[in-house]
Amino acid sequence: MRSRGGGRLSDAGLILLAALLGGFFFADSLSTGDHGPAFPYLDLGVGAAACAALLLRRRWPVALALLLIPTLFASTSAMGATAIAIGAVAVYRSVRVAALVLAVHAVMVTALFALAAWGTREFWMGLTVVLALDAVAVAVGLLVRSQRMLVASLREQARQAEETQRLRAEEARHAEREHGPTPDGQFRLRAWLPWRG
Repeated sequence: MRSRGGGRLSDAGLILLAALLGGFFFADSLSTGDHGPAFPYLDLGVGAAACAALLLRRRWPVALALLLIPTLFASTSAMGATAIAIGAVAVYRSVRVAALVLAVHAVMVTALFALAAWGTREFWMGLTVVLALDAVAVAVGLLVRSQRMLVASLREQARQAEETQRLRAEEARHAEREHGPTPDGQFRLRAWLPWRG
């Protein structure tokens, strides 16, 4: 089970990563120069809120991802948090759900980039970077999910082995009380042999 301190450290690390990725996209957007009067306050404000919203990724991963995906129309700095949220869907939900959320984001990103720079070199470069980031986020999420499932399976096997050992020990003590050990102590030895049922 995840400790509270470990969870907080994970939260802080992912928020920091989302902020760094968002900063990269924000810095890249500065080169276009065609921003409205609310820029950069709206962009950075939405990005900061998106990073903070990552604290909800464990409880509502799908809802969070679907909420953050449309922010790409208003904020480039939120794109890092959106990628982390999509990765969280892969961790906490099925592969099918993660693929559907990833598809929704891919369609919206493609539509936005097409409106801004269809057919240009910037269009293809930007689309490739964002979709590659999404793919990496989902791949990491699936890896974390599989690792957690493996750990849970090993813990369950260990628990079952301990329970089996406890039951065998109880059966051996019960049989010893009823029949008593043989004079040469063979009963006690045979009761503890691991290959006996």
